[in-house]
Amino acid sequence: NIPAASLLTSIEAPNYFYFEPLDVFCDDNTCRQNDYDNLIYKDDDHLTVYGAKLLANAIAIELLVDEWVVRQSKETKW
Repeated sequence: NIPAASLLTSIEAPNYFYFEPLDVFCDDNTCRQNDYDNLIYKDDDHLTVYGAKLLANAIAIELLVDEWVVRQSKETKW
């Protein structure tokens, strides 16, 4: 939903970030249904355990990077 995504990406608030799950599974042209021998989706709307782990890993990395950036900005004295 493009209007919802535009609204969510425009929010600026402490402890808030927008994460687009499609970025994990899709590029500019196509969304992957599998990753080599592993299925990502088990039906139209639900991830397999493997797909859920891919998504959880991507979210965890985003949170760690975001936390690192926040810490660095607090520690940097300009």
